[in-house]
Amino acid sequence: MSTLHTRPAPRPGLPFRVLVRVTTTVAVALLATACGSAAGPAGISATTIARPTTTARKPLEVAWSTCATPGTLADSGATLILDGTGKEDWSGDQLDAIDCVLRALSMPAAVEAHINSTRALDGMQNDTWNDISARWTYHPDAGLDITLTLAQ
Repeated sequence: MSTLHTRPAPRPGLPFRVLVRVTTTVAVALLATACGSAAGPAGISATTIARPTTTARKPLEVAWSTCATPGTLADSGATLILDGTGKEDWSGDQLDAIDCVLRALSMPAAVEAHINSTRALDGMQNDTWNDISARWTYHPDAGLDITLTLAQ
């Protein structure tokens, strides 16, 4: 006989993250009020004590995590290196995982056609869209190897 597992009912009250954020905000506000605008030790003013805001994730990082690609995300999310599999090179990213990344990045049909028409004799190819630069090579034995970078 199988056992049915259910989630426990949520407890009333605010989630822990909300309580920590509210507590931190109140503490910073109280400290700023107590210190006024005078700088404290080492020239740190009360306004610099506040927690920095989180920055938006870069599109390469979002696509990489969305598609669960084993590629290499580098340069603080500004570079994504995808090493495709081929007839003799079985390690690396499957073509469907690379396709997932490129679709998540809204690759235009023209760039897709450029990639799909690349032959082994063509050497290194490149194209750009939406501040993303793509450089790739293709060989049936080594597969599609593509490096994506964000415009600086």
